[in-house]
Amino acid sequence: MTWRMTSRTHDLTTRAAALAAVVGGAAIADGAHLPWMSFYGGLKPMRGTIGVNGKAVFACGIVLALAGVVLALRPDRRIRIAIGTIGVVCAVYAAYIMIRIQMAVQHISSHDPMMFPKRGPGVFVIAVGGLIAATALLRRRGPSAPSDTAPMETAPMGTAATGELSIA
Repeated sequence: MTWRMTSRTHDLTTRAAALAAVVGGAAIADGAHLPWMSFYGGLKPMRGTIGVNGKAVFACGIVLALAGVVLALRPDRRIRIAIGTIGVVCAVYAAYIMIRIQMAVQHISSHDPMMFPKRGPGVFVIAVGGLIAATALLRRRGPSAPSDTAPMETAPMGTAATGELSIA
């Protein structure tokens, strides 16, 4: 038996994916402006947007938010896949940046402990925003209840469904 999603279920999943893209994109853009690292116990913050990496991540956040708006207005599977893919890429890139920042903190601490470097919250916010946007790839499989739009399967005449057997 074949089940099809009703338009109401489709609308809800599309709206949820669009909302995830807008929220994730906003979190990514916000994380790019937050400090990624700070010196002297937080007195001198290094924001992500001072470098090329932060500007690229900020642009990805804006693109995700705009793609979420486009998905809400014009549902399309390709847009949903693009949103999820950009979200996964941002989350993986944030993990890479976290590792690099940790390496920088350890290096600076060992050579000049008076600078007292520490990680900032920006990269973590980017990672969470990327994971939120990546949920656009998730999709509910099958309806929770049989839909009225499911096609009826009928057996051809002269089969076991009608109680008759024909031997050819």
